[in-house]
Order: sequence, then structure tokens, then C-alpha cells
Amino acid sequence: MNRSVKVEIQLIQTPTAEDEQHILDTVQSLTSIPSGILMTHSLQNSAIVVEFILEKATQAVLVESIYSAFKSIPNYQNLTITFPKPLAQQQSAHQKTPLYTQKQGQYLAFIYYYTKIHRVAPAETDIKNYFRVTSPSVHRMLVQLEACGFISQVAGQARRIQILLPREQLPDLA
Repeated sequence: MNRSVKVEIQLIQTPTAEDEQHILDTVQSLTSIPSGILMTHSLQNSAIVVEFILEKATQAVLVESIYSAFKSIPNYQNLTITFPKPLAQQQSAHQKTPLYTQKQGQYLAFIYYYTKIHRVAPAETDIKNYFRVTSPSVHRMLVQLEACGFISQVAGQARRIQILLPREQLPDLA
């Protein structure tokens, strides 16, 4: 399972374009999902906030690797690391409003029912064949679903998809 990470890097001076690039390069070296990086500025206190996803590890190991990577940034003063819950885990079970698009819901429903029937998660090829889309489309959708916290994937393992939402929050498969 991947973990969402939020790092606020306090800088000595107002962030420069070089600082931003150095932070982006640092984050890209830590994450295997570069499309899930979100960087914002907090100009009031010379900070940059960056959110990204890291592969499963203990929180202590993640904190140490993040700290080691970011302390080498020129202009670095301090940093704060938080592990916000994925969006899917923030929604309570009794809420009716879905947090996903209709298409995302169908992918989630397919993964759920396929796993229930076959007792093993679908491969990307199974999803591709069911929805009649290309392999890159399936891969992009799985990356999006994981970034939103709806699924988790184990890197380097076949049939690695796991639904993180309870059945009550999934739509029926159309």
C-alpha cells in the first residue's frame, strides 16, 4: 500500500526557481508516481508545500529518508512531514456523495467483483479487455485511483490491486 505524504519545507529566504527545481528533483527521486506530485507556495512564511505518494514502508523509515533527501536543499531551514489520510479514508461510510467519477466508479466496481469471483485481483489486461480500452488508459486510471486513495497496489507483484473502499461506497457494475 502506498502512503500519501505532505512535506512543508521552510526556507531561509523567499523560494527561488532553483529552490523549486531542487525540491521537485528531490521529490521525483523519492516517489515512483511522479504524476502525483503537487507543489504549492506559502509566501507568507517562505515555505513550499509538496504532496506526493511513497511506496509502503514504516513511517519512521519514510521520515528518515524524506529528512535526509530534503536537508541538502540550499536555502533549507526546517521541514514538517505529515501523512494525511487518503481522500477515500476521510469519507465516512454514511456519506452518499461519491468521491469518484462515474468511470472511476465502474473501474472500482469491476476490480471489486472480479476479485470477489476469482479470489484474485484482475491484471491490467483483464481490465483492458473488459472496458475495451488501451493498456496506457488502464494504467493511467489505476494511477489516478491510487493517488485518490481508492486502491492500493504492490509494486513488482502481479495482480496487486486492492480496493480500499467498503462495498457500500462502490457503485453497481453497469
